Amino acid sequence: SSSLSSSSSSTSKSLNSALGSCHGLPYRLRGGCPEEGAVRVELSKHRQSSAGKQLRLRRAPSLLQRAPHAEPLQHVVVLRGGSESYSTGSESENDKKLGTKEPGFKSYGHGDDEEEEDEEQDLLDEVERSPHNVDALRELGYYLWEELGDLDRAESTFQDNVNSNPRDPVALCDLANFMCEERRNLTMGEELYLRAVESNPFDSLALTNYADFLETEKLDLEGAKQYYLRAIEGNPSDAEILCDYADFLAHRMKDTDEAQVFYKRACEKRPHCPKTLSAYGSFLSGQNQTEEAESFFLRAIDSSPHDPEALCEYGRFLWKGIGDLEKAEIYLRRALKSNPHNEEVIDDLAEFLRKGKCNDGEASEILALKDPMSDERSD
Repeated sequence: SSSLSSSSSSTSKSLNSALGSCHGLPYRLRGGCPEEGAVRVELSKHRQSSAGKQLRLRRAPSLLQRAPHAEPLQHVVVLRGGSESYSTGSESENDKKLGTKEPGFKSYGHGDDEEEEDEEQDLLDEVERSPHNVDALRELGYYLWEELGDLDRAESTFQDNVNSNPRDPVALCDLANFMCEERRNLTMGEELYLRAVESNPFDSLALTNYADFLETEKLDLEGAKQYYLRAIEGNPSDAEILCDYADFLAHRMKDTDEAQVFYKRACEKRPHCPKTLSAYGSFLSGQNQTEEAESFFLRAIDSSPHDPEALCEYGRFLWKGIGDLEKAEIYLRRALKSNPHNEEVIDDLAEFLRKGKCNDGEASEILALKDPMSDERSD
């Protein structure tokens, strides 16, 4: 999981997500890779910036661990404050439809309304017990934002967190992300990012968030590059930063030679990380190095057989890179089984069914799995 310096350093030592079962929360682990024995939650949430580019909204680390001697779908989540929260998943209609109850399979997604009410109350209780705890406030804020769509209460909660922890990069970046994504208040967002950077000049979360902001919102590529390099200087072994910088070099700066150097460095630092391996595979595919690309996609899946993004990346490669529609469909469906609420996976499978298989009917059924609240927010 991502390390955060200064006030965030304790986050890397104690795990801070109380919402691992909520499909909409865009948590990131370091390099997108879970620790040994952990269950990875959704890597990231992308949105279109005003410039039409993908903005990677980074979050402080969250890690969901299996509770010792628990039922298969019961989990324990440890907050920075030291308290624990338990949640148990329930089988949904989509699980039945998609056949996701395989042995050893970890389902993602929603519980029923009663479970969601319990979840919200648990978070409110945690804030009441620790009213200035960074993680308790931020998890409540994300629940209100991503799960309930209650933007006013979410903003108020994020603001309370900044008021209680005015120099914590986590709290500052959370509010900045919210202001940029939901309120489109880029001036306030930039002020908050800069405050986060000033509070700790080598904090990876603050530096990479601000780099993304410069890249996507201000189109200041040179400025973004400098902040990426500062993040790497302070965190030279962080595979996620290395991989994101490689993406930036390849897709924004069009410097494929330098990008390959950083992709290789990322894979060397985390040789079993599905995110970095898949990213390098996609890069190699774009360079028409098909055989080598496939080897990295397969390594990603071997390292994490139920990773929805690794499965989906390989499915796309099989379809568009090789033209193997039969195998592509297998891996895209596996990706959806792994996370029936991942909207990028839903979109990719629907596109494949529509364009690759000419099956508009099933494509529409797959698209119907998307969360209506997310569509309403995007509109």
